Amino acid sequence: MKQTAGPGGYLRYWNKELHLYLGLFLSPFFLLYCISTILLNHNWKLWSGGTETQTRQIAVRLDSTGGADNLQLAKQAMQQAGVAGEVLYINRQKNRLDFPVVRPRETVNFEVDLERGTARIESRGQAFWDALIYLHKSPGPHVAAIRGNWVFTVAWKILANAAACLLIFMTAGGVYLWALVKSERKTGLDALGAGCLVVLLTVFFLLY
Repeated sequence: MKQTAGPGGYLRYWNKELHLYLGLFLSPFFLLYCISTILLNHNWKLWSGGTETQTRQIAVRLDSTGGADNLQLAKQAMQQAGVAGEVLYINRQKNRLDFPVVRPRETVNFEVDLERGTARIESRGQAFWDALIYLHKSPGPHVAAIRGNWVFTVAWKILANAAACLLIFMTAGGVYLWALVKSERKTGLDALGAGCLVVLLTVFFLLY
């Protein structure tokens, strides 16, 4: 492994190596976001399916002692129903608890009668493309107080944020590598200026 001597040489070498291998590592994340963005913007899918709905009713015993909040009650109902996922929001009205539970391939709606101790559960399958869109929007801007209540949602949030931060790092590293090559500076400035102009014009027409 050959390296250029001096601090500047080591910086250029490792920046180039990180730029290359981080790009390869992150490429599946970017591909997923690119595909899901197209699906989200155009509502276009290669194939459909996976929307079958099933309804069932079960008995539930919810323990509200000890000041259990609505999320804890919802988790109890989910555990007894054998359902795992992200609770999007909770609607509490007297003795009724309604909440949807979402995971990439399924949406489950709960209607819990707290007085009778029963729960009506409606499960609806999601197509593969809908699952990609879910990952694109997850965890989303829904109720902040309960957001990230499923361990896999938290894990995906960490991965998505890490991918975004690494992309910023790679962008900065790419600008640095370009600046080192004198013969490419003019062409690079033209490309950078064109990109900035397109962004500024787009923002201007959207805001004004």
